[in-house]
Amino acid sequence: MLRNDRADEALDVILQGTRYGNRQEGVHEALGAEALLIAAHLAAGDPARRTELTNRMGRSPPSHPSMRVVLTWESDASDLDLEVVDRYGNRASWFTGMASGGEVQANISNGYGPEVFAVDHASGFPYQVRVRAARMGPIGLGAGTVQIIRHDGAGTVTVEDRPFVIQQDGATVELGKIERQGVALPVSIASGQSSSK
Repeated sequence: MLRNDRADEALDVILQGTRYGNRQEGVHEALGAEALLIAAHLAAGDPARRTELTNRMGRSPPSHPSMRVVLTWESDASDLDLEVVDRYGNRASWFTGMASGGEVQANISNGYGPEVFAVDHASGFPYQVRVRAARMGPIGLGAGTVQIIRHDGAGTVTVEDRPFVIQQDGATVELGKIERQGVALPVSIASGQSSSK
């Protein structure tokens, strides 16, 4: 919805998900953080709405740059793990953060995700993204997507999808690098295209 210039509708849906959705660890936190980015996008487009959005969200929409790397997958019997490595070789996974900033916020071990790496004022570019199959379900493969969600601090949000399939227990899929962005593109232009290098 956000990619199709339906930000108000996207915010309504995501907030409904935080109230009535899945009670799994990490889900509400992930949805709430993404709702704040949508609110920042709306406030940038109409600054007069900032107070209304702050009241609705219970806190101010962020005004600093941030990046979220979000792993979700399609089998409730699989356990997939997100791993992010910065340019210094520091690795963030579910049990450790990075000296350059950022951490994986939850370890979802019984399906669907999300596992989220979040960093404010990212400085470790380029980041390398990997997904590891800790345990495969009975269908024998893990299919999913890593989304890279960036906020420039001024209300522009970009979303990039990197789909994957893992077919073996213990296997790791490399999903390329996340490079520093020069100029952020509007959501509708930057949607869905992988620029992994």
